[in-house]
Amino acid sequence: MFIGPESHGAPRPKKPCETEEPGPSGRNEVKTPLPNWVDGLGSEPIQGMSDATIESGETGSRPAWWQVVLVGRNPRFTAVRIAAYVLLVVVVFGCILIPIKVAGPSMEPTYKIGQVNAVNRLSFKFHPPARGDVVGVRMAGESVIYLKRIVGLPGERIRFRRGKVYINDEPLDEPYVRHPAPWNEAEMQLGDDEFFIVGDNRTMPAKDHTHGAFRRSDLIGRVVL
Repeated sequence: MFIGPESHGAPRPKKPCETEEPGPSGRNEVKTPLPNWVDGLGSEPIQGMSDATIESGETGSRPAWWQVVLVGRNPRFTAVRIAAYVLLVVVVFGCILIPIKVAGPSMEPTYKIGQVNAVNRLSFKFHPPARGDVVGVRMAGESVIYLKRIVGLPGERIRFRRGKVYINDEPLDEPYVRHPAPWNEAEMQLGDDEFFIVGDNRTMPAKDHTHGAFRRSDLIGRVVL
């Protein structure tokens, strides 16, 4: 019976691709390099990748933190969302709401000078103007808008006596008016399309306070903010 050299403990021959390196125990260990791989397209060989190489590839595909903060993880979706918000703002403030800034004391203390509000153009599309509504009144186009309160409705008789408003000879309760001046004005008959408007601040003389009868077309809408 023939016994080969390996059965007697003789070292086996090394393959061309193998190398010997000292290991932790001090003995030489045979190491075989990783094989070459070909990518999915079969064009170029890709050297064998270790676990660390695979992990670094996955991490590199993630967006930077500043990109996530600014545009999110999906920039295309973020751009569409921003465009939708801009369009919504243009429609709301171009067709529905008119921003206004109070520039006079006639509506104090309800609305103070410098306060920013908005008039809803569509408010009278669903409900007609009512007594007590604070409305935007067109004076010279939409560049000049007055904030006033409706106190008289179409067809009513209205007058001021000692600072008190009388509607059809009945005193009007106005809790929003404080310390009114003693206004006295003759009775007025409102037309079928007229509303009587006046500010809440009645401490000033009547001649310095814009008020009176205005047509329905002069009322832009209710103040909502």
